[in-house]
Amino acid sequence: VYKRQQKNFTADSNHLAWNGHEADGGTGYGIASMAGSYGFGITYSRNTTDHNYRKGLDIHDGNHITIENNTLNGDRLYGIGVYNRQFTMDDVTIRNNHITADPKFRLATDDGDEIAGGTPNYHLYSGIQIQTNTQPLIQDLQSKGPGKFDISDNTISGLEIYQNGVQTYGIEFRNHEPTMNYALNISGNHISGESSKYLIGILNQTQHKNGSVGAGSGDITIEGNTMTLDRSARWAVPVYIEEKAHDGTLRGSVTYRNNHLTLKNASEGSIEAIQMVGNAQNYDIGHNTFALHGSIDKSVISLHGQGKNTKPQLNVHDNDFTTDSSSLGKNWVEISHKNGADATVSAHHNTLNGKALDDIGDIPA
Repeated sequence: VYKRQQKNFTADSNHLAWNGHEADGGTGYGIASMAGSYGFGITYSRNTTDHNYRKGLDIHDGNHITIENNTLNGDRLYGIGVYNRQFTMDDVTIRNNHITADPKFRLATDDGDEIAGGTPNYHLYSGIQIQTNTQPLIQDLQSKGPGKFDISDNTISGLEIYQNGVQTYGIEFRNHEPTMNYALNISGNHISGESSKYLIGILNQTQHKNGSVGAGSGDITIEGNTMTLDRSARWAVPVYIEEKAHDGTLRGSVTYRNNHLTLKNASEGSIEAIQMVGNAQNYDIGHNTFALHGSIDKSVISLHGQGKNTKPQLNVHDNDFTTDSSSLGKNWVEISHKNGADATVSAHHNTLNGKALDDIGDIPA
């Protein structure tokens, strides 16, 4: 039975295992809502998924979505995936789920059914993914917002890059809505693994249907998360926040506080801990602990602020750094210098191996 509109759908206490075909990366869902069919009020709770061949729990279209208290084990490409194609999605809560990736349950080569004349690779993985206004093209969904997206108190473990699939994420958020202001909260999560591109990746690109850029950043809060990684892969960053397309007007904020990040071995990535790119008005990095082992040969915190006429403010304060060396280097806080300094920077009350780090005022161009 195909029903175009549903209201208040609940899936509770189901066991969903080994769905799909082992050779086809495009098949295999535990639970999925259909694209083009609008679910107003969807709740997935207390379900167990086990080694589904694509996703454990999935939303293709819907709003007012709650996914909570589920256990997801070994689903191949995504533990939880939520996105919208044809209808507004501005209210999503994903909380208190336990997600375990299985690095051995992978697909080396797809059977090629999805792409004529070619064989797609399915080497990526995301524990939790939210995308707004996505494929096949950015649509004019008249999404007024404000958007409210909450990813909290989840446990994600077993992350490991497979072959060339560097697009391996713990938590992945992508916003394409051109004008909708939003609040994104990522808090209280435990994320761990052998390797990843981003433990937390916020990869936004706001644009209109005609291709013109959108408004960019909302209010992003990353708070109280514990992240542990054996190694940060080449060109990777443990935490990455990007607003790729925006109009250059400063909007919104980024707050990163009370988080604990452990990197067990020397990073192969481009930045040791956090890189931020975009048009947020304020960036606040405070009261975090960073245990960064191996050599520190790159900047620890990086900001490429992109205000058209005004500079954002970066405040790095009350953080504790533990390393195997006695120095973070003189450029441990980096801002890009294209056309001059692009942010006002203050760093104070930070410590390295229990000793006070020198304060930093505005970094000159």
